[in-house]
Amino acid sequence: MQINPGNINFVQPQRIAGPTAPGEDPQGKSFLSFLQDSLQEVNQLQNHKDDMTVSFAAGDPNVDIHNLMLAIEEASISMQLTTEIRNKLIEAYQEIMRMQL
Repeated sequence: MQINPGNINFVQPQRIAGPTAPGEDPQGKSFLSFLQDSLQEVNQLQNHKDDMTVSFAAGDPNVDIHNLMLAIEEASISMQLTTEIRNKLIEAYQEIMRMQL
């Protein structure tokens, strides 16, 4: 497995043609669907890592140790990022709940 920088989604500045619904970007993708897609991608990375680990342990000659280590690190980093994003969201929620009305 090779890491392809083309798979990383970056936010690109765009012109907004008209008003959009709250929580949606100009293409109509909501924050919830973006979050669900991101979590699904992290889950796929974890599953791929698990599959490669099992294959390597079973002696599959098609699994290279270098690609296995890359898959393990990629899954680990994506999980760490997901955990940090969750922590920041919880902190933001708690800060909002402490606000005086």
